[in-house]
Amino acid sequence: MWQLSDSQVHTGKHEFYETDETLTIAIFDRGADPEQVSVKFLPRELTYQNGDKVLSQQPLKGQIDPSKCDFVVGKVKVEVRLRKAAYGRWGALVGDAPDVLANYTVAPTPRPVTSTSKRKNWEGITTEILSSDKERTTEEDPNVGGDSTCQCFLSEDLC
Repeated sequence: MWQLSDSQVHTGKHEFYETDETLTIAIFDRGADPEQVSVKFLPRELTYQNGDKVLSQQPLKGQIDPSKCDFVVGKVKVEVRLRKAAYGRWGALVGDAPDVLANYTVAPTPRPVTSTSKRKNWEGITTEILSSDKERTTEEDPNVGGDSTCQCFLSEDLC
Protein backbone atom coordinates (compact mmCIF):
# COMPACT_ATOMS: atom_id res chain seq x y z
CA MET A 1 0.00 0.00 0.00
CA TRP A 2 1.24 3.49 -0.79
CA GLN A 3 0.91 5.90 2.08
CA LEU A 4 1.22 9.61 1.53
CA SER A 5 2.32 12.06 4.17
CA ASP A 6 -1.20 13.55 4.40
CA SER A 7 -2.49 10.12 5.57
CA GLN A 8 -4.20 9.29 2.28
CA VAL A 9 -3.76 5.65 1.34
CA HIS A 10 -3.11 4.62 -2.27
CA THR A 11 -2.56 1.14 -3.57
CA GLY A 12 0.85 0.90 -5.17
CA LYS A 13 1.24 -1.96 -7.57
CA HIS A 14 3.82 -4.52 -6.60
CA GLU A 15 4.36 -8.20 -7.17
CA PHE A 16 6.85 -10.81 -6.09
CA TYR A 17 8.37 -14.09 -7.12
CA GLU A 18 10.57 -16.41 -5.13
CA THR A 19 13.05 -19.23 -5.19
CA ASP A 20 14.07 -21.33 -2.20
CA GLU A 21 16.91 -18.87 -1.44
CA THR A 22 15.61 -15.44 -2.53
CA LEU A 23 12.44 -13.41 -2.88
CA THR A 24 12.26 -10.59 -5.43
CA ILE A 25 9.70 -7.78 -5.19
CA ALA A 26 8.94 -5.55 -8.17
CA ILE A 27 7.56 -2.20 -6.97
CA PHE A 28 6.07 -0.33 -9.91
CA ASP A 29 7.08 3.29 -9.34
CA ARG A 30 7.60 4.92 -12.74
CA GLY A 31 10.32 7.55 -12.85
CA ALA A 32 11.63 6.88 -9.33
CA ASP A 33 14.69 9.00 -8.56
CA PRO A 34 17.53 6.77 -7.30
CA GLU A 35 18.64 9.61 -5.02
CA GLN A 36 15.21 9.70 -3.32
CA VAL A 37 14.60 5.94 -3.02
CA SER A 38 15.46 4.18 0.23
CA VAL A 39 14.75 0.64 1.35
CA LYS A 40 15.02 -0.44 4.98
CA PHE A 41 15.63 -4.14 5.56
CA LEU A 42 14.88 -5.76 8.93
CA PRO A 43 14.68 -9.52 9.64
CA ARG A 44 10.85 -9.58 9.37
CA GLU A 45 10.14 -6.18 7.80
CA LEU A 46 10.69 -4.26 4.56
CA THR A 47 10.06 -0.53 4.16
CA TYR A 48 10.31 1.19 0.76
CA GLN A 49 10.27 4.97 0.54
CA ASN A 50 10.43 7.34 -2.43
CA GLY A 51 9.75 10.90 -1.37
CA ASP A 52 6.25 10.86 0.18
CA LYS A 53 5.45 7.35 -1.08
CA VAL A 54 5.92 4.60 1.50
CA LEU A 55 5.37 0.87 1.13
CA SER A 56 5.76 -1.19 4.28
CA GLN A 57 5.54 -4.98 4.30
CA GLN A 58 5.37 -6.51 7.77
CA PRO A 59 5.56 -9.03 9.18
CA LEU A 60 7.28 -10.82 6.35
CA LYS A 61 6.21 -14.45 6.05
CA GLY A 62 9.77 -15.56 6.89
CA GLN A 63 13.01 -14.08 8.08
CA ILE A 64 15.53 -12.39 5.76
CA ASP A 65 19.23 -11.64 6.04
CA PRO A 66 19.31 -7.80 5.84
CA SER A 67 23.04 -7.72 5.08
CA LYS A 68 22.51 -9.69 1.86
CA CYS A 69 19.48 -7.76 0.54
CA ASP A 70 19.66 -5.06 -2.12
CA PHE A 71 17.59 -3.09 -4.62
CA VAL A 72 17.90 -1.65 -8.12
CA VAL A 73 16.02 1.45 -9.35
CA GLY A 74 14.86 1.19 -12.96
CA LYS A 75 12.80 3.51 -15.19
CA VAL A 76 9.50 1.72 -14.54
CA LYS A 77 10.06 -0.29 -11.36
CA VAL A 78 12.26 -0.77 -8.35
CA GLU A 79 13.41 -4.35 -7.92
CA VAL A 80 14.06 -5.37 -4.30
CA ARG A 81 15.94 -8.64 -3.72
CA LEU A 82 15.56 -10.28 -0.31
CA ARG A 83 17.89 -13.09 0.77
CA LYS A 84 15.99 -15.63 2.88
CA ALA A 85 17.55 -16.60 6.20
CA ALA A 86 16.16 -20.14 5.88
CA TYR A 87 15.94 -22.24 2.74
CA GLY A 88 12.37 -22.82 1.49
CA ARG A 89 9.27 -21.30 -0.10
CA TRP A 90 7.06 -18.80 1.70
CA GLY A 91 4.04 -18.83 -0.63
CA ALA A 92 3.15 -15.27 0.40
CA LEU A 93 5.03 -12.06 1.05
CA VAL A 94 3.53 -11.22 4.43
CA GLY A 95 1.85 -13.30 7.07
CA ASP A 96 1.77 -14.25 10.72
CA ALA A 97 3.72 -17.44 10.24
CA PRO A 98 5.78 -18.36 13.27
CA ASP A 99 9.38 -17.26 12.98
CA VAL A 100 11.17 -20.58 12.74
CA LEU A 101 14.52 -18.88 13.30
CA ALA A 102 13.54 -17.02 16.48
CA ASN A 103 14.66 -19.84 18.78
CA TYR A 104 17.12 -21.39 16.38
CA THR A 105 20.68 -21.68 17.55
CA VAL A 106 23.45 -22.28 15.11
CA ALA A 107 25.48 -25.36 15.92
CA PRO A 108 29.23 -24.86 15.67
CA THR A 109 30.60 -26.10 12.41
CA PRO A 110 32.78 -29.16 12.80
CA ARG A 111 36.45 -28.75 12.11
CA PRO A 112 37.70 -30.64 9.09
CA VAL A 113 39.55 -33.83 9.86
CA THR A 114 43.14 -33.64 8.71
CA SER A 115 45.08 -36.70 7.77
CA THR A 116 48.31 -37.32 9.63
CA SER A 117 49.60 -39.91 7.17
CA LYS A 118 52.32 -39.02 4.71
CA ARG A 119 51.33 -38.11 1.20
CA LYS A 120 52.01 -40.66 -1.50
CA ASN A 121 54.79 -39.85 -3.91
CA TRP A 122 53.10 -41.11 -7.04
CA GLU A 123 55.92 -39.90 -9.29
CA GLY A 124 58.44 -41.96 -7.31
CA ILE A 125 56.18 -45.02 -7.34
CA THR A 126 55.76 -44.79 -11.11
CA THR A 127 59.50 -44.38 -11.65
CA GLU A 128 60.22 -47.36 -9.39
CA ILE A 129 57.74 -49.61 -11.24
CA LEU A 130 59.04 -48.62 -14.65
CA SER A 131 62.69 -49.10 -13.68
CA SER A 132 62.00 -52.52 -12.12
CA ASP A 133 60.55 -53.85 -15.38
CA LYS A 134 63.19 -55.92 -17.14
CA GLU A 135 63.70 -55.69 -20.85
CA ARG A 136 61.78 -58.39 -22.66
CA THR A 137 63.16 -60.33 -25.56
CA THR A 138 61.39 -61.03 -28.81
CA GLU A 139 61.10 -64.65 -27.77
CA GLU A 140 59.04 -63.63 -24.68
CA ASP A 141 56.94 -61.05 -26.48
CA PRO A 142 57.00 -60.80 -30.28
CA ASN A 143 55.62 -57.24 -30.13
CA VAL A 144 58.63 -55.84 -28.21
CA GLY A 145 60.90 -55.02 -31.12
CA GLY A 146 58.44 -53.31 -33.39
CA ASP A 147 59.61 -52.90 -37.02
CA SER A 148 63.06 -54.38 -36.45
CA THR A 149 61.50 -57.59 -35.14
CA CYS A 150 59.20 -57.81 -38.17
CA GLN A 151 62.11 -57.32 -40.56
CA CYS A 152 64.20 -59.95 -38.79
CA PHE A 153 61.25 -62.39 -38.78
CA LEU A 154 60.50 -61.83 -42.46
CA SER A 155 64.15 -62.13 -43.49
CA GLU A 156 64.45 -65.47 -41.64
CA ASP A 157 61.25 -66.79 -43.20
CA LEU A 158 62.03 -65.72 -46.73
CA CYS A 159 65.64 -66.75 -46.75
